[in-house]
Amino acid sequence: MTERRIAAFAITVFSAALIASGVLLGDAFGALGDSDYAFVEHYASPGRRAGDIAGGVAMIVAGGAFLVFVPALRAALGRGGVALDVFSQAGAAFAVLLVVGATMFVTTPLALSFGGLFDDTGQFDGGHKSVLPQAATVLVLVAAFPVGSLSVAMLAIASQRGDVLPKWHMRLGLVCAAVMPLAFFFVPILALPLWSCATAIALFRRAPASR
Repeated sequence: MTERRIAAFAITVFSAALIASGVLLGDAFGALGDSDYAFVEHYASPGRRAGDIAGGVAMIVAGGAFLVFVPALRAALGRGGVALDVFSQAGAAFAVLLVVGATMFVTTPLALSFGGLFDDTGQFDGGHKSVLPQAATVLVLVAAFPVGSLSVAMLAIASQRGDVLPKWHMRLGLVCAAVMPLAFFFVPILALPLWSCATAIALFRRAPASR
């Protein structure tokens, strides 16, 4: 399997996992700034806790897939240069931030669900159930997405030469990179799955046939 095809599969997994995490964690993202009482109600539902856990796991899968995508695509591009170096480093940092944020999303519902198996539900009797999910939201939207936008922008610059990615992908990458730092306003979040889906399509269309 060629590096280009590995990158295509990895970014496809990233796209699917990222979209799934966004759907499953929608309530947690949307509750940024809510009172601790709102989170007490949220975590009182076993279904919502399960959804948050599944969403966090999906985000971890997305981060892992991006860690595979970055070196595979770099190998496919086959050239050095500052832009490609920054693409790799920023891409790895983005993936790590995503995994850390996902772990923070999972911690509270997992602790409550695990404690419930043994009738031990006093983990957060002192309150503060909102701290970890709100910190996770800020980490993902304020730190991970801007770092990810740097990786996307540098890939657009680095891929101008060669035939690994088409020219329209470069233009799309620059537009998405400009929008992603505004993810805190929620709607710009959609720029990342749009870019990743387009990247998967572009790579599969240009990947050499496997023998």
